[in-house]
Amino acid sequence: MTINKQKSMLKIFYSVFLLQTLLIGMFPWLGLHSKVASQIKSDNRLIIYLFFTVALLEMLVVHFLRKYIFNPKIENLSDSESDEHEKNSTIQSREIITWAIASSSGIYGMVSLFLGGNIIDFYMLWGFAVLSLLYYSPLKNNLL
Repeated sequence: MTINKQKSMLKIFYSVFLLQTLLIGMFPWLGLHSKVASQIKSDNRLIIYLFFTVALLEMLVVHFLRKYIFNPKIENLSDSESDEHEKNSTIQSREIITWAIASSSGIYGMVSLFLGGNIIDFYMLWGFAVLSLLYYSPLKNNLL
């Protein structure tokens, strides 16, 4: 696969993750969460706090994965033809894993909306997902 094809694939993957996260942000406008949340009688604040904790821990893990596992591997590869392919594959893997983990906070927000019906919790987790995706955007990392 040529470098241009790999860059266009990365662009598509990033667009899909960003679009999915943005669409999740429109979810409260449908009003379905209030019907589901009204059927759940218990207070699930502990689970919602757990979602916040997991979202923060995931981003710490991503930071350390990128800094201590992927980046040294990329830097240690030479500029030869065979290593160039491995370098691009490693970069692709790093970015896709990062974007998947970054967008998961939005899904946590949607689940917290179902559990507690609190729109503020939803938008905090969703905003965290959007900010994470923008922080790890391919333009910032000079991939596109």
